[in-house]
Amino acid sequence: MGTKMAPSYANLFMGELEHDFLQTQPLTPLLWIRFLDDILMLWTHGKTSLNTFLEQLNPFRVVQFTWSIPNKRVTFLDVAITLKNNTLTTSVHIKTTNHMQYLHYSSSHPYHTKKAIPFSLFLRGQRLNSTTSATETYNQRLQEALVNRGYPSNLVTNRFGVHPHTSNPLKPPTHRL
Repeated sequence: MGTKMAPSYANLFMGELEHDFLQTQPLTPLLWIRFLDDILMLWTHGKTSLNTFLEQLNPFRVVQFTWSIPNKRVTFLDVAITLKNNTLTTSVHIKTTNHMQYLHYSSSHPYHTKKAIPFSLFLRGQRLNSTTSATETYNQRLQEALVNRGYPSNLVTNRFGVHPHTSNPLKPPTHRL
């Protein structure tokens, strides 16, 4: 984004734009979440009014928005949100271009850094995955990727909260932070 001020300027601009635009609308989204220029919106007023809302968005200011209207699954930042049986579930979204090439264990980084990587990635999965199956799938993929990057399997399993003599990952917490 260029200078150090650019993200702050983008946030200020987008904050004013969304505030001013939403004030002009007779119908507004149930949920509107923005991170810089990525927006997640939940619309409950029907498809016709959604199309009207979106048609009025681009001419409002200089910025040109693009959007997708999924039915059952949407990705926002690194979270996949799925609607199934009127229930929203979340999971870690890993782009197809992400080859999970984390810092190699043989690098010259301090040990505490190498130790923190499995833990922080595991914690990310615990916080973003809302189902046990999504957590287990993510943990398995993550364990394989880290071992492939030279991490000793006992370090990976210890950082995951798994006893070295068992293969069962720690169950996800019952609450989210």
